[in-house]
Amino acid sequence: MRGADRREQLLDVTLHLVASDGAHALSIDRVAREAGVARTVVYAHFDSLDALADALITRSEQRAVQRVAALVPAAAIRSASLSGIDVDRLLLDGLRGLFSELARDPDMWHVVFLAPEGLPPRFAARLDAGRELVASLLEPVVARGLERRGLGALDSDVITRMLQAVIREGARLHLRDPATYPVERLLGQIEAFLTAVRPAGKVHRRTEDDPEPRSGIRADRDPT
Repeated sequence: MRGADRREQLLDVTLHLVASDGAHALSIDRVAREAGVARTVVYAHFDSLDALADALITRSEQRAVQRVAALVPAAAIRSASLSGIDVDRLLLDGLRGLFSELARDPDMWHVVFLAPEGLPPRFAARLDAGRELVASLLEPVVARGLERRGLGALDSDVITRMLQAVIREGARLHLRDPATYPVERLLGQIEAFLTAVRPAGKVHRRTEDDPEPRSGIRADRDPT
């Protein structure tokens, strides 16, 4: 196995161990055993357990931020102030993409959203920095959504951070118990809420491509 591939394998093994057993359970011996290599192979790529943990933190942070940022294209964010943009659909599509990511890489998102026991404080600080970046991407979309509802006087920064908290909790529920909290249940409730607070004359007309919400409230019908 090439050096770069071996390094990624060791990080993958470390990530799985952290997600399943917590960072306190990590050791060079255990990583080597789970990877099926000698301890010397691990040390050839990482000088110490701290170096291995730092590399995992860096990779997880970078991947999480890149994947979340990719869910809301920059062009759409720049044009979010235009009247033709359906910001509710933009938000729901982004959330659907995020929940799809949870299934694609559950170990990474488990570490990001559930912060397993034993992770160093510096990891929490870097996650906070990532959330600040995501907030800066979401805030223009949230501001436009508030304006459409006649709520432009509300603090879009505060509402954005409250929305982030809702999204984090939804992700945690799904990661902990996907059978009880499937993606469609979570998205259906968010869509039902957005529909309930949509201003008169701004009702989104569903298309054949739009999934039916599980909430029982149809988005093509005025819930009032």
